[in-house]
Amino acid sequence: MANMILGWVNAADRAVLSGGRWSESLPQAALAEDSLSAIARALGNQPADTAIVADLGAAQPVGLVALFGGTVSPQAGCPGPAARYRIRAGGEAVQGPLLDLDFTGYGASDPRLAFSRDSLAVWIDRGGVMQGYGLTEPLALTLDGFTPPATLPVVLQRPDRRFFAGEKIRLTDPEAPNERWLSGSIARIGPEAGHITLNIDTVAGNGGDVIAWRLESLAPRCNRGQDHDPVSHARLGFRIESARTNLLLRSAELSDSAWTLQGSVAVAQGIVAPDGGPAAKLREDGTTGFHQATQSIAVAEGATVAVSVYVRAAERSRFALVLSSGDDYAQAAFDLDAGTTSLSQGGAGSAIVARIIPAGVGWLRCVLVGALAGAEDYLVALRLLNPGGSYAGDGAGGLLVWGAQAEMGGFASSYIPTTGVPYTRAADSPRLVLAAPETGTLLADYASSQTANLVVASLNDGTADNQISLIQGAGGARIAYIAQAGVNTVGLSTGAALADSVQRSGFGYAPGSFAAASDGGAAVIGASGGVPIVTGLDIGHRLGQQHLNGGLRRVLLYPRRLAESELMAASGSFALQLGTLDFDTGWQDVWHGQQRRDGYRPVLLATPPGVAARYWRIDLDDHANADGFLDLARLWIGPAVELSSNFSYGAALGMEADTRIARSQGGALRFEERASQRVATYPVEHQTAQEAYRVHLELQRVAGLSGEVLAVPDPEDTLYRCERVFIARLRSLRPISNRYFQRFATELELEERLT
Repeated sequence: MANMILGWVNAADRAVLSGGRWSESLPQAALAEDSLSAIARALGNQPADTAIVADLGAAQPVGLVALFGGTVSPQAGCPGPAARYRIRAGGEAVQGPLLDLDFTGYGASDPRLAFSRDSLAVWIDRGGVMQGYGLTEPLALTLDGFTPPATLPVVLQRPDRRFFAGEKIRLTDPEAPNERWLSGSIARIGPEAGHITLNIDTVAGNGGDVIAWRLESLAPRCNRGQDHDPVSHARLGFRIESARTNLLLRSAELSDSAWTLQGSVAVAQGIVAPDGGPAAKLREDGTTGFHQATQSIAVAEGATVAVSVYVRAAERSRFALVLSSGDDYAQAAFDLDAGTTSLSQGGAGSAIVARIIPAGVGWLRCVLVGALAGAEDYLVALRLLNPGGSYAGDGAGGLLVWGAQAEMGGFASSYIPTTGVPYTRAADSPRLVLAAPETGTLLADYASSQTANLVVASLNDGTADNQISLIQGAGGARIAYIAQAGVNTVGLSTGAALADSVQRSGFGYAPGSFAAASDGGAAVIGASGGVPIVTGLDIGHRLGQQHLNGGLRRVLLYPRRLAESELMAASGSFALQLGTLDFDTGWQDVWHGQQRRDGYRPVLLATPPGVAARYWRIDLDDHANADGFLDLARLWIGPAVELSSNFSYGAALGMEADTRIARSQGGALRFEERASQRVATYPVEHQTAQEAYRVHLELQRVAGLSGEVLAVPDPEDTLYRCERVFIARLRSLRPISNRYFQRFATELELEERLT
């Protein structure tokens, strides 16, 4: 047990607060108000969103730092250190990055980000289900007579589809998505499953068929709609992709006439596909020959094409994807049980890549990348194998098939559902308007399907002539790159890139001083060149070109060039680099491994030993909080005194009710319930003259009966901290008595401040 610590001057009330992202209606400034009912809401649940930096104006001794708030995970009664915090102090560097875009949280998207995408894209949610579009119940909609702005109620065929009130949408005719559509936002999610009311502001096309219109989400896919691994459900961040077109019609409907079934039939099954809808079985008949579904696509002459389909083993576990034109072919064979692939080719065909990608719940995405030299029409075949391609069927064998896609390019992008026409997903080209400093450090945490010719992040002025970029070059090297006035001035290579692997790269820059590092490796130094003036940050692309085609997890921009050692550390672990620190608690559990207690605010506490620092930083990480935001009530930073002799036996803590009670003439009791507050008394004896007059008397003089007092009875007690530590007032001013030779005594009587 440690001795009591007392504080009664809160420097946070006069501090300049910054950092994090906060609600306009519940701003960060509320942390400095002495009303605990004034809430500050952080628009996220991770350090990028919740950071609190307090500038005290000058270095001054601080002995007590506390934050009272609503960090909520784990759920009530569930043990576990899900939420954590960290308190640090030091010079100006403690302010951390100028920009911290963390795309692995579930908070609201940063409002400064502008997104260019205006067509369908899908993602995997945290439950492993593909999201992003849904078919409505058949709807009679006369576009000619529909005049926006107007509301439109719709009912989804699949009520589990994850749409959210307020997000941007487009309602399209599945047969003519680029000709007949309405756009707007979701006004309301109805109480009945699948019932949605739309606010429509734009209409294109004409006619009035009764059809099942398709509702598409246009909301940014980062944060609430971020991508996840379909198997592990790990957070992959914001998937940024170039424009792609799925050339196959009826991508999830093998029974449609768009597909030619040879020696096979498509049979509906009661199996759930990766998007939560129904899957079909490609089942062989009893004939001898190929058992397959085929469809022709038109491509640029000799184009490289990525064909992909989601499959799940049933009676058959061998399968092939084939591109062919006459005698020319490229084929990938897949053994789903063994998880192996093999390539074969003939004539002018080139089989380039075969991949199996786990898609969750037994589903696998099989991919073939191939080309047919000189051909402009490719035949795509989804073929059963047993073990070869031509065999005598038994009328029962087959496997589950869903989500076929054929796209021009050297890799398979995210799934693009189609109906009666090919469908194009527009590129994701987000940009953030930003005046970056002449000296800084740009870092990115990402993964890509490619190794070459892509941009991870680019500071530029809207042209390629002036830029500070992290790229992967034509040869597959990771490069920190600067162009100024159209001249390439800096190009620092930090090694070869890897496809489909998490990578971290950083680039520190200042006029005449440059350094780059990747994955914690040695820094590469450059000593010549200037720094261009930039006006914004492109993430996952540059000027709408050279897209990442992968997941961007986090982007940091520091307002200083990190030292080489800091840059190496940042590119390795992505830990914040705050320069030389005067104090650091390290990461602490909010609940210290104990169970969360309803009715009490968690207390985030540090008792630095009289550290004199100007800047104090508090970081919160509550990644298990499904709400995606945090409500915080009161920040305390100030000097403190630890008693040389602790309080005596007889200390008391209890609840005091302020309930008003009245009795009727008939004897019945009536109650007017009011909030209860904690009260505590601490007998303090054997105090020195210094403590008697400079601590206890000064406490009474400054705080009086209305000022705030923060008492920490036992700084080492984490088990009962949230019950014992609270912001209080002195309930009475007890005299200080000289009870012993050169020793003094008094009593602290505290009452919890509820407002």
